[in-house]
Amino acid sequence: MPVTSSILPLLPDDPASVGGFTLAGRLGGGGMGTVYLARSAGGRLVALKTIRPELAGEPGFRDRFRLEAEAARSLGPLHTAEVVDADPDAAQPWLATAYVIGPSLREAVGLGGPLPEETVRSVGAALAEALRALHRSGLVHRDLKPSNVLLTPAGPRLIDFGIARALGARRLTSTGGVIGTPAYMSPEQVRGEEHGPEGDVFALGSVLVFAASGHGPFDGRDGQDPMILVRDAEPELAGLPAGLRDDLVACLHKSPEHRPAPGQLARMWGPFDAAAFADTLPGPVLADITRRISELPTAGLPADAGVAAGPGPDTPAAAARPGPLSRRAVLMGAVGGVLAVGTAGTLLAVGGSGDSGGDKPARGRGPSKGSGSRPPGTAPRPRWTVPLRDAYHAPLPADGVVYASGVALSAEDGSELWRNDESSVELVVFDGRAYGMVHDPETFERSFGRVDLRTGEVVGPAGNPAELDDALPDVIAADGSAIYLHIRGEAAASRTGSRLLAYDVAARRIRWSRAIEARRGESGAAPFVSAVVAGERLVCTDPERMFALDRRSGEPLWSRQLLPRDRDALDSLSRPVVSRTHAYTADSSIWAVDLASGEVAWELEAGSPLATGFAEPVVADGVLYAVDEELTAHDPLTGRKLWTLRSDLYLSTIAQPDVFTGRLYVGTVEDGVAVIAVDVAQQKTVWSLSAQAIGSEGGPSGLVQAGRLLYAHDDQRITAVPLD
Repeated sequence: MPVTSSILPLLPDDPASVGGFTLAGRLGGGGMGTVYLARSAGGRLVALKTIRPELAGEPGFRDRFRLEAEAARSLGPLHTAEVVDADPDAAQPWLATAYVIGPSLREAVGLGGPLPEETVRSVGAALAEALRALHRSGLVHRDLKPSNVLLTPAGPRLIDFGIARALGARRLTSTGGVIGTPAYMSPEQVRGEEHGPEGDVFALGSVLVFAASGHGPFDGRDGQDPMILVRDAEPELAGLPAGLRDDLVACLHKSPEHRPAPGQLARMWGPFDAAAFADTLPGPVLADITRRISELPTAGLPADAGVAAGPGPDTPAAAARPGPLSRRAVLMGAVGGVLAVGTAGTLLAVGGSGDSGGDKPARGRGPSKGSGSRPPGTAPRPRWTVPLRDAYHAPLPADGVVYASGVALSAEDGSELWRNDESSVELVVFDGRAYGMVHDPETFERSFGRVDLRTGEVVGPAGNPAELDDALPDVIAADGSAIYLHIRGEAAASRTGSRLLAYDVAARRIRWSRAIEARRGESGAAPFVSAVVAGERLVCTDPERMFALDRRSGEPLWSRQLLPRDRDALDSLSRPVVSRTHAYTADSSIWAVDLASGEVAWELEAGSPLATGFAEPVVADGVLYAVDEELTAHDPLTGRKLWTLRSDLYLSTIAQPDVFTGRLYVGTVEDGVAVIAVDVAQQKTVWSLSAQAIGSEGGPSGLVQAGRLLYAHDDQRITAVPLD
């Protein structure tokens, strides 16, 4: 394969600067615009994408450009390159991202042939994690192909979100239009239908077949149209290692509902090890990375342009000047985020910490209304509020939709998509997908399976096992292959009639059924059970204990009594929250239970005798966060307190932290405040949102964070707040 310079000289009519960035060379160009190598005022190298001004006037184009930046921001620096700045509203829109060196996957295969199986597995695990993060943010890529994957020593980077789309959003291209790269489209994309997360999985399968065999599964053999092959033909898998065949065939299933979810693929192929990835890369690929770095001093850069993330104005620049680099320096430079664009016109943009090394803050953060740039300490403006009726359950976000109290709402604008009696729909969300039971009020038919929240219908063949004909099951958990149900039985003897069942989604039958001990309250009603899947275990809580079953067979593994047996309560302990080694639940205390043995590792009692009990805890990034009037952070292995938030507010509930900003969101019911955002690194409140802003005088009863939105809800309303 001919080797050409990845950095080309500027042309006479190129501008000297764009958006305050000094241009130093061309990285690529095409019909849409040009990608430049540029340098910020603080010395940081960036890839700067500009769009032809005449295109900016086309209907919907700026919306697509904003969505490209939003999609990039939704991933983070582990999966793509950090967005440094953007201005989609400029006369000539532009987007600047960290510049990360590495060839595209297509170039890498051209350099040395198909990649080793070990490398392909690592690439697959990392890309599956990237897609999982993208889909959780309510977006789909729609153009995953070998030239949109860059290989760096720290792992692959997913790039070019130019035709990404928000799930459930209106089409930004002409109705019925087919866009994408033919040989890497999904069958539904070829037919002009909705390309959802499952379509990205199909494209991932095609990309990995190319990486492992040197050809795509639908490359247009014998002059045939690749789109016809994608739609109708079996994939061409010649040269594909046997160890990858079954997994990739599953990704390439013609029916979207039968493809594995990104989270399943990440677990099958992972965990991805960034530190070891460079050791799996073939020599020609590493040599190419070395060559690309060696080009930087001759690319027209000012003498003080660094090959690592540039220092800020107050940071010493001792190592900023490029020079001869060892292989280790090459690897560390790429890992450190010197940036990336390997092929013509391909830009990689991404979410990250937002630290621009002393440069001005990012602008144009996509379609979220009311987020944008705000003065420090100012809360975001809520995007929408929708009234609800008797909404006692937490909202469930998936597929660009949030389901709450029998109503499915668009995450984008809160518009109603469909409505059903809440008792007719039982749902849980696993890995960004909804699973459960849908009951047709007209035919009285029940269907179990994966549910498309955009329509309220079961995806693919639905099942209704005879064993459930006379039962009223609660849907308590799912894992992609099975839905776990709890049948509370009738008000009868004190410990009979309660069962847990696993419904096999693909086989449409009950996989196992297990009677469980269930003490009843004075009313005679059976208590509720909550559950979560943790590896091979189904971990459950009822009003007094935590217990675990083998999720595949239903065999009991262990049971741990946490509260007195004579406790008269129907509600279970809080839903289990799991880490790699422990499960946690809360009531008057927080208990940490060893997943392997069922032994209590530690117990945390409420800090105040007046406290009403703990909210459901949150575990993230090796820290457990607890709320019982105050917010505290703990070591999840030992329970040792790490810090306490200084606040005069009475804190009541907590949501998962935003991994992109390092902020934790906490609900309160005091002094007219509804929500506070806490910077966990600085351990301080960075903004507070008033109860008036969400229309709830009493504050939220719960918070749910998903897809760069925070949902604050009580029993009468739900409010969506865009996060930044």
